[in-house]
Amino acid sequence: MNKKNRLLTSTQLFFILIGCIIGMGVTSIPADVVTISHQDGWISTIIGGVYPLYIVLASGIIIKRHPNNNIMELSKSYFGKIIGNILNLFFLFSFLFYMVLVISASSNQLRAYSIYFIPHFKIVILFVAVACYASIKGLKVLAKFTTITFFLLSFIIVASTVSFKAGSILNAKPFFGSGLSKILSGSLKTIFAYSAMELLLIIYPYVQDKKNILKAALMSTLVVTVFHTWIVFTSIYFSGPDLIVKQLWPFSFVAESFKIPVVNNFRYIEILIWIALAYKTISIEFYAATKILNSITNIKRKIICFLLLPIALILPLFMENEVLRRNIAGMIIPWVTLFNISYITIIALLTLLKGKSKLRYIQEKGESSK
Repeated sequence: MNKKNRLLTSTQLFFILIGCIIGMGVTSIPADVVTISHQDGWISTIIGGVYPLYIVLASGIIIKRHPNNNIMELSKSYFGKIIGNILNLFFLFSFLFYMVLVISASSNQLRAYSIYFIPHFKIVILFVAVACYASIKGLKVLAKFTTITFFLLSFIIVASTVSFKAGSILNAKPFFGSGLSKILSGSLKTIFAYSAMELLLIIYPYVQDKKNILKAALMSTLVVTVFHTWIVFTSIYFSGPDLIVKQLWPFSFVAESFKIPVVNNFRYIEILIWIALAYKTISIEFYAATKILNSITNIKRKIICFLLLPIALILPLFMENEVLRRNIAGMIIPWVTLFNISYITIIALLTLLKGKSKLRYIQEKGESSK
């Protein structure tokens, strides 16, 4: 296949970035935010969008000066191979951790809502097997997958407007009534929901139209923020903050109110869509992890896919309890986020200081872009 044909378009980048961020776990965002900022949870969600926006803007500095070298290569160039690879290992951990959280969360939700008769470990195996296969197929396949799931997600977002007939604007009032401090604290709860925009710094060298990378990334950030805010606001409008805090996945409760002609129970359609979204998110995060490890070890990425299988299979088994999973996420995610922000910021600053100086480390020419 021609190398040019393996490159992504800016439109495909747009769909992949959205796909990596929005998964099945989006249904739990209202519960996480409303617990702190109450009826103003949707405002906290808007503020939370600053995180992916910052990642995109910092990435823009790096991309402008090094359009053909991803962050792993730059890390080894600026810090040396040993320290650079240590930092890359921490970066790898963030995607592995996100993947494990998404796998366990998706399994827990599916067993709670529909396929409760299937054991947790079997669902985990199915998720990991599909993610491994999709990751091996490469970015182009993932791009097609994310394009389809984007429209499926959009369908649910549009369908959720039906719930406004049964809700009340009083549930979302008074605006700013919870206070600025709680609104800001609530925005920190959206960190996991907005995580994985860091993927941009891994895959941007494989985008054909370099000039439109930043535009596509900014548009994906806007869409993600709008979707998240809509999901939180709709949940508050429909259920009210007092009921939301008692639910694990409030937006799924909203979706159950959908009434579509000919369809007796929308829940099953909803579950199929969420499963597709979960597979997509896990597959992209699996790809990112293999790409980082490939840069560190120079082992073929297809082999790395199988090397990471034990981690992807075993760790989610310890998070069968959803409350435990959220407690673990709450303890570790702030540290992961702090590292990613610091790591990307330092690379961006070094890029500004050193300009377009020649990299000390050049990745082997034979490395696959898949």
